[in-house]
Amino acid sequence: MSYWVQLSSSIFVPVFPHVSESGVILFYMWKDIGKKLREARDRKKLTQEQVAKQADITGSYYARIERGEENPSLEVLKKLSKALNVKSSEIFPF
Repeated sequence: MSYWVQLSSSIFVPVFPHVSESGVILFYMWKDIGKKLREARDRKKLTQEQVAKQADITGSYYARIERGEENPSLEVLKKLSKALNVKSSEIFPF
């Protein structure tokens, strides 16, 4: 059994009883941040390894962040913003 949560005027996602509504929202927030990081990296024509090296993290960790599989600290996100030379407002969905 599931029910639907409205994230925006056109986006609805299923929620299952064992997952809280806030958990679902956080999941999609990390996915959105990862997507924005990838878009910024693609615009700069950088590889994941190049960005990771500049941010002093591993390439595999950065790849998981882009896929929305990690919950990086604000410190890591700050380093990534600097490595990509973008404002944090271009990455954060809030």
